[in-house]
Amino acid sequence: MCLDRLTDHKPCKTGYKVFYKDGSKIISQVVQDFIERAPNIPVGKWIDEEDYRPSYCSGEAIAGRDFTYPFCFHNFHSLADAKKWKNRTNEVIYKVAVRKPVVTGLQTLGYYFLYRLRKYAKITGSKQIKLIEEV
Repeated sequence: MCLDRLTDHKPCKTGYKVFYKDGSKIISQVVQDFIERAPNIPVGKWIDEEDYRPSYCSGEAIAGRDFTYPFCFHNFHSLADAKKWKNRTNEVIYKVAVRKPVVTGLQTLGYYFLYRLRKYAKITGSKQIKLIEEV
């Protein structure tokens, strides 16, 4: 998940995030291809993105088309948008508390009408989140 463009909308304090679930293990979508090495994300505890960043994500920024921004958790502002992003049966959505926002922007949800119309979701990128509850 990468932002398509940066915006100056107000960061959310609570949002929604899609995770991969393997049994009782909750895993970031970014590392779902490395399940055996992926750390379990705890519910009800503040976590820092640096502790859950995959080793192949080196450096301090993600490059957009004509901008960069810090590595961060991407949190949807609305449950409806998180539901549109969730596309596998083994994925779950959690309501999350958001702390230390570093960027706000828009993320493409998909293309409709033969790729002519993009649908975007508001995102707050943050350094820390706390999983509140599965929705």
